[in-house]
Amino acid sequence: MNEDLFDKMPIKRAVATLAIPTMLGMLVNIFYNMADTFFVGQTGDAAVSLTTPIFLLLMAVGNIFGIGGSSVISRKLGEKDREAVKHVSSFSFYLSIIAGIVMMFVFIFGMPKILHLIGASANTYDYAAEYLAIIGYGSIFVIVSTAFGNIIR
Repeated sequence: MNEDLFDKMPIKRAVATLAIPTMLGMLVNIFYNMADTFFVGQTGDAAVSLTTPIFLLLMAVGNIFGIGGSSVISRKLGEKDREAVKHVSSFSFYLSIIAGIVMMFVFIFGMPKILHLIGASANTYDYAAEYLAIIGYGSIFVIVSTAFGNIIR
């Protein structure tokens, strides 16, 4: 870890050193989402619109571990407790994986009920089921990447 960043560097410079890469990463994410929305919108596929709340739920679960973990890590770094930082980041990582596995099983095995709850009709059911399966199998990666995106920041 770069101790000079917080111990010796002026606050404005330390914040800029951390904020600029974070903002650039957020901009890339925004451009990706805009392009994705544009191109998916051109297909007229309602399955993506129906399953977007499910994807957002996965991101929310990742945010629980990422924002919570980063809060504890920040406090432990301030206390110079490096061992606790390692434990918290490991805990966040493994719990993210476990949550991803649980969510994957919930989505795969509970798919008919979930699709009914999100409003899939006879016309969109097969497409939404296919897309939800992809989201379900990727849930581990979505949760872990969201969690650690927050922890790294």
